Amino acid sequence: MGIELPIHQLPTYQKAILDMCFVYGKPVIIATELLKSMVNNPFPTRAEVSDVYNSVIQRADAVMLSDETTI
Repeated sequence: MGIELPIHQLPTYQKAILDMCFVYGKPVIIATELLKSMVNNPFPTRAEVSDVYNSVIQRADAVMLSDETTI
């Protein structure tokens, strides 16, 4: 989604998709670059903490991590 939409529209579309999936009982995984700064730092940025919080508030079923968990 991040390469298909202008960056300022991402939060709006993400919330709409999660709301629709919740209504239809479909599981949602939020993935990629959620905690990217933790590849090089032991703590997330404030923006990343906010992203994780929003994922929980928006009822995501899972969060998929990648590079940040390989170290």
